[in-house]
Amino acid sequence: MSPYELNDPMAGYRDIYWQGDAIVWGNFIVNYVRSILHAMYLGVIYRNRKIPEEEVIAPGRELLEFSKKHKDILDKIIQAVFDTPVLKVLPHAFANRKEKIRKNELLFHLQMYHLFFMNIIFAEYAKIGFGKNRRSEFETELHNYTPYLLTSILATPTS
Repeated sequence: MSPYELNDPMAGYRDIYWQGDAIVWGNFIVNYVRSILHAMYLGVIYRNRKIPEEEVIAPGRELLEFSKKHKDILDKIIQAVFDTPVLKVLPHAFANRKEKIRKNELLFHLQMYHLFFMNIIFAEYAKIGFGKNRRSEFETELHNYTPYLLTSILATPTS
């Protein structure tokens, strides 16, 4: 019987959480960035058409590194992500947490840092001539927000 067929909505509930060391969290961030890139590529490829379900999958390395140029761009994006002060501390901050990070908290963090990832992606593509460099006001706002984010990440309770 599936959870949708049960009378009690909590009967099929699974307590899913994320936990790991800094390497695991670093890889999680890398794969999140890869997923953003995959979604962007699909948006470009399919433009105003419906994206087939089989295309909406977690991207494998071969999908994003189909040429040396794309692999180089991906490497630069990942390097820029971990050169950004607020993103550099994330793997260690998450790894040092004593409590498990559950779905809603993880979604909160991803939503909070998503704009940082997008800013980095757009900036790297602008460097090679794709699109405009959107860093101006947006980057200023992100950098103004960075001290608050760093404080909130590092002050996360670890009891």
